Amino acid sequence: MHYSWEKPNGGVLNPAWPADKVWAFLHAMDYGCLHTLGAPVLDWEGVRYTWQRYAGEGELRGLAGAGTCLTGSVMTLVYPAGRIVLQGCSPQKQEPAGAG
Repeated sequence: MHYSWEKPNGGVLNPAWPADKVWAFLHAMDYGCLHTLGAPVLDWEGVRYTWQRYAGEGELRGLAGAGTCLTGSVMTLVYPAGRIVLQGCSPQKQEPAGAG
């Protein structure tokens, strides 16, 4: 059990997780436009991404990921019998060194 203010995995989605764990993470971080926990992120090929919305297709129970691809602003996490699509992806802006 987690409190409503606790970010799962520090708010970072791991694309290597099984599909059901990714789906649970997305739902746990989804507070709609409120962004109560901040925007979730995904680190892929040395870049940190955020996204606007997500969708799942096919079978998403306990299957290990087969790959991740980025086409334009759509990141797709591919599984043997389904996929999770992160739409409106964009690189997260980095703060300049010494800022904050």
